[in-house]
Parts: sequence; C-alpha cells; structure tokens
Amino acid sequence: MADTALSTQRAVHESTLETAREKILSVLPMESSVFKRRFYAAASSLAQSDSGITRCTPKSVIVAVWNCARVGLVPDPSLGHVWVIPYGDQATVQIGYKGRVELARRS
Repeated sequence: MADTALSTQRAVHESTLETAREKILSVLPMESSVFKRRFYAAASSLAQSDSGITRCTPKSVIVAVWNCARVGLVPDPSLGHVWVIPYGDQATVQIGYKGRVELARRS
C-alpha cells in the first residue's frame, strides 16, 4: 500500500516537473543545450528517486528546482553543488560549498 502511494506521488512530481520544464529551463543562466539536458535529467531523477522528496508537495519541489535553475547549479548529489532537502512536506534548497566555489568562479 505504501509503495503504491509512493509511486503515485512520484508520478505526480514527474508530471508537474514536465509541465514546468520550459519555464524552468528558460531561467538557466547558461544557454548550452547539453547543460539544459543534464540539469533536467538531474531534476527528474531527484523527483523520482529520493523518497524524502516524494513526500514533499509538488509545488515546493518545483520551487526548489526553479531556485537551482536560477543560480545555474545542477541538483545532482554526486556534484555536491546544491542539495534539495525535505523539511516536513516542503522541499528546500541549500547550496553546498562546491556550489559556492562554482558560483564564485563564474563571477
């Protein structure tokens, strides 16, 4: 039963993310299509794989991904640039030290 609810929530997150895809990608500071594909793949993977994120509201996940896009950091845990962290039913963004270094390098 819990697996069904989790699968349903993942599907909701994925469809919500797909609906907002163009708007999210439009705020990325980099125009590279490769970067945009990598960013969206990481965001989609985040919404699908992390059970903590799946308990968050779809709106908060979209806002968190939007905030990552706005600063141009890919929400991929293996990079360590930015973390999407669930707090209750809200997804929040925290920039890691590698992300801060990347932002400083770009400025």
